[in-house]
Amino acid sequence: MADVQTAIGQQGRDNSFLLTILKNGVALSQAEMSSVTNFEIRFNGEYYDSDTYPAGIVPDNSTGTITIYPFELGLKVATDLKTELILYDPSHINGLVWTQFQMKILGDAIPV
Repeated sequence: MADVQTAIGQQGRDNSFLLTILKNGVALSQAEMSSVTNFEIRFNGEYYDSDTYPAGIVPDNSTGTITIYPFELGLKVATDLKTELILYDPSHINGLVWTQFQMKILGDAIPV
């Protein structure tokens, strides 16, 4: 499992963040990424997957990364919540928890 880091988004804003999918410290190859049939995150007790939210979880097979767009997923304000990244492929039809990280979704910006 990777080191736990915190991803921060803001409700209703276009914030996004990039996750590199690592295996033994190296980004997944294009062939490995192509074999993944669905990417899913579990956040605040809810599941969001790349099939249902293709604009919210966007893989880049050539770089071994996914970009998560909290706004496209409709994520609500929540702080410091453990989030799981789950990968599905023909060998893991029930999903494989790949890593965990912290995610915050902040409310409206502080007025100036």
